[in-house]
Amino acid sequence: MMELGADGKGFSDEFAYMQSLNTTLIQINDIFTNIASNHLIRQGSAFTLNREPMFADGIKPILHIETKYINHIFQHIEVCKNTVFPENEESKLRDLLEKAKIPSNEVAILFLKPFPKENDQIDGGHLLIETKKLVLELLEIGCKGSTIKELLTTNDEEIIINGYGEISDDESENLMLRAKKDALSHNLSQLEKYGIISSENDYDDILKQISHDLTAKDEIQNNQNHQLEAYDRKINELKAKKNEYQDQVEQYRKFIENHRT
Repeated sequence: MMELGADGKGFSDEFAYMQSLNTTLIQINDIFTNIASNHLIRQGSAFTLNREPMFADGIKPILHIETKYINHIFQHIEVCKNTVFPENEESKLRDLLEKAKIPSNEVAILFLKPFPKENDQIDGGHLLIETKKLVLELLEIGCKGSTIKELLTTNDEEIIINGYGEISDDESENLMLRAKKDALSHNLSQLEKYGIISSENDYDDILKQISHDLTAKDEIQNNQNHQLEAYDRKINELKAKKNEYQDQVEQYRKFIENHRT
């Protein structure tokens, strides 16, 4: 039932006695389509969250791969591989086809993200995300301040790094802290060159965006929880209907057996 519904298939006239299940199959297909589409963030909805949300990693498109389908494709290519890949021509794809050892039935879920730019060039949007993450990391470490400038000028010796209410004397931790501050200062200067932020308002736009991102993340989580609850209720309803239809099918089967001539 689940597989037919996900594929958008129903029972034809050849199986007229099963056609009463088609309504349920349509409902299953609607649920499957809604679940699948929610894994792919649309450009419009991305911009309603924030132009460059720091939680972009949490809303990346998901690629679901099942090796049984890849093997199915390979089997069809194998039948006509001499046509697809002429023997007298070198082909990396032909080598891949002949040498690949794909597991018979495994599932992989990949969280997609854009390829890095050539020569490690980082655009302003990605740099903004990394900068917001640095601000949060410094706050978590113990840097104090209501503005970015105050955060950067916090005396390193006053920061509690190890989380036990004591000043850390670990030189590696102190170096790590200074490196984060240096990286934040560098990012801020670069972002100002891009015209994304301004030092004239103490980089207040960064803090506003962080606040917006945190709120948006909570809203996304709440919406997902509500959706999951709704799906659970629907799935339970469908399971109950499935049991009901199975009982009907069993009654049909017994009726047919009892009235055979």
